[in-house]
Amino acid sequence: MYRTLLIIITTCLFASGADAQISLEEQVWMDSVSSVKLDGVELAKPVNIQTLPKVFWKGGVTQEIWWAGCTANGEVYLDYKNKNVKLEFFPEENEGIGFEKIFDKKIGYYKNYPLHARVWVKWGDIQGFTESLKLDQHQIKADLSFDEFKKMFPVSAERGHEFNKDDPERIPDAHRYFVAIGKYDPGDDAPPYMSTVNFLFKDGKLIALEIFQGIAC
Repeated sequence: MYRTLLIIITTCLFASGADAQISLEEQVWMDSVSSVKLDGVELAKPVNIQTLPKVFWKGGVTQEIWWAGCTANGEVYLDYKNKNVKLEFFPEENEGIGFEKIFDKKIGYYKNYPLHARVWVKWGDIQGFTESLKLDQHQIKADLSFDEFKKMFPVSAERGHEFNKDDPERIPDAHRYFVAIGKYDPGDDAPPYMSTVNFLFKDGKLIALEIFQGIAC
């Protein structure tokens, strides 16, 4: 009797463990990468702007520089012919530096400081994407097809477009797919409140691309 009861209890425990594993796997709705290298510069973590190569700044026109009150961070917007860039500076990643003084000065003054920034990049038209972008071991090119994307990021290809239903920039018959930058909690984390690389496909072809660093408020 006791042996039979033990077998039943053990079987139930293994069954519930399997159900929990299946449930966890079902929650995971996109792939993730630990490295995002743009022209050799790692953007998966804050970057010291004084270490950025000169080619990064070439052709960039500063459109706006401001201080965000809700997060006490500074932001700089740069426009290029082929892309838009935002540099986002957080106090906790730049301890000992008085942001208000830096961002109240003339445009470009912030470059005099070893500030660390989260770098956002958006290619609204993939035809302008000429840089080298590598996500872990995957090289991303302008002519990336959805079939190739699916081989690289199978989970994102299957489930990673669930959160763009209310996208204000949504293009008819186009779908945006997300790949997480770094680890994420499937139960709590979701765009736009997390860092992702966003791929926009239409008719099986990549039409836009974005390195999105997640909004804080």
